[in-house]
Amino acid sequence: MIGSGMIGSEMIGLVESGLILFLGLAAGLALDDLFVDMVALVKGLKPKEVDQTELKRLRRLPQKSIAVVVANWHEEDVIERMLRGNLSRLEYARVWFFVGVYPNDPGTLEAARRVSRQDARVVVVENPLPGPTTKGQMLNVIFRRAFEIEERQGHPFDLFMMHDSEDVLHPQSLLLVNSEADAADFVQIPVFSFPRRKTQFVASTYIDEFSELHTKDLLVRDALNAGVPSAGVGTAISRKLVLAMMARQEGQVLVEGSLTEDYILGLTASEMGFKTRFVSRFIAVRDKEGRLRRRDFIATREYFPSEWDRAVRQKGRWVHGIVLQGGRMLPVSGSLARRYFLMRDRKGPIAASVGVLGILLLALNLVAREFFNGFYQSELVPLYLSPIVLGLFGFNLFAGAVRAVQRIRAVRLTQDWSAALLSVVRIPVGNFLNFFAVARAIRQDRAALKKGEAPKWTKTTHELPADFGVEVGDVVQPSISSPLETQTEKQVQP
Repeated sequence: MIGSGMIGSEMIGLVESGLILFLGLAAGLALDDLFVDMVALVKGLKPKEVDQTELKRLRRLPQKSIAVVVANWHEEDVIERMLRGNLSRLEYARVWFFVGVYPNDPGTLEAARRVSRQDARVVVVENPLPGPTTKGQMLNVIFRRAFEIEERQGHPFDLFMMHDSEDVLHPQSLLLVNSEADAADFVQIPVFSFPRRKTQFVASTYIDEFSELHTKDLLVRDALNAGVPSAGVGTAISRKLVLAMMARQEGQVLVEGSLTEDYILGLTASEMGFKTRFVSRFIAVRDKEGRLRRRDFIATREYFPSEWDRAVRQKGRWVHGIVLQGGRMLPVSGSLARRYFLMRDRKGPIAASVGVLGILLLALNLVAREFFNGFYQSELVPLYLSPIVLGLFGFNLFAGAVRAVQRIRAVRLTQDWSAALLSVVRIPVGNFLNFFAVARAIRQDRAALKKGEAPKWTKTTHELPADFGVEVGDVVQPSISSPLETQTEKQVQP
C-alpha cells in the first residue's frame, strides 16, 4: 500500500485499485479504437474521389427503377419541401417517392398529397393504423403497397432506398447507388450534418461522430466483411433482399419491435449471406489552378438536433435499439470480424461512463490541488507515481492524442478547419450527451419490458435549409412512363 496519512493505508489501497481498474478499462477502449485506426492505415482505407470520367460513366449506366420510402409522423413542416427540393435536383429519372403517413396526422397527409397531385413520382401511402406505431411498422406498410402496385402494373422496382423527411439527397446519389448495386444487395452511402455555428456544440457533436464513422470506421467494417449496419437513410436494398427478408420474417422487411430497425436490417442481411457495401465517395471541387478547395461528398445531408433534450432523446433511441434491443435480437455469432464489431457496437454505455468519470476525476484532482494541497502532495502524488498507474496513464494520454488527431482529420474531410479544430473541444460535450442518452435508454428499456410491449416511435422535430424546396420551377416528369395509376394509396392491410 502507498502511504498511511490522512485517509489510511487501506483506503489508499482501495483508491489505487480503483484507479488502476479505471485506467485499464479506458486503455481497453482505446485499444479498440486504435485497432480500427491501424486497419484503416494499413489497408489505405479512405473516401475516394469520383472524377469527371467516372461521373460520365455513372451517367451512362442503365438506370434501375428505384423506390424511395419515407416514413412520417407529424412532418407537415418539412415533407412538402423535402419532396419538391429533392425531386427538382436529383440527377436520376427512374425514381419514385413512397410517402407513408398516419390517418391521424392530417397535416402531413395533406402536405404530401399536395405534391402527389402535381408529380406522378410521389405516392402517398396511408397507414391503416393510427400513429405513432414504430418506424419499422410504417416502412413495412410502404413496402407492401409498393409490391401491390408492382403486381398490378407489371413494373417491378429494382431497388428500395430508405430516407427521412428531413433528408437532402445529393444530386448524384442515386447514380452512385445504381452503379454499386450491380455487385451488392445492400448499399449504404454516408450521412453528414450540415455545417453548424461554432457555438452550437450539441448539434456539432453529430458532425464529429458521423465524420469519423463515415469516412473511416464503416470503411474498415466493410473491408473486413463484418457487415454494414444501415444508417436508416441513404440505404439502398435490392428487390431480392427485400423479398428474402419478407420470407424470413413473416412478411416484415424490417423488425417492427425495434427502435433501430435499420441497424438490424444491415446486419441481418450480412448474416443471410447478402453482399453489403459502404461507399464513401466525393467529387473534388477545385480552383482555377487545380487545387482542392473542398470535397463534395455524395452523401445524405441533414440537420441533427441542436437542443440538449432533443439530442438526448434521439441518441437515447439509438442506444436503446442498438445496444439493448440489439443485444437481445442479434447474438454475437458468425465470423471473428462480425463478432468483434457487434461487441464494439455495444460498448457505448461503458465508453460513455468511462468518459464522464474521467472528466469528473480530472475535476476532483484540480480541486484537491487547489484547495487541499497538503493532501494532494502527501497522498495523491505518491499514488500517481505507482509504475502501473504511470504506465496506464501514459498509454491513455497517447491514445487520447491519437483520438484527437483522428477526429480533427475526419471532420476536416467534411467541414472546414475551424469545425475540425473545435471538434477536440467538443469531446467532453459528446461524452456527457452520450452518458445521459444511455441513462434514458436504460429507463425506457426497463419500462418497455415491464409493460411487455414494444416502445413507441419517439421522433424529434426536423428542419431543412431555409431555401430548400421553396422555389421550384415546373415539375419534371419521369422520362419513362410511370407505372403508378394513382398517387394516393389508402388503407393498406398490415
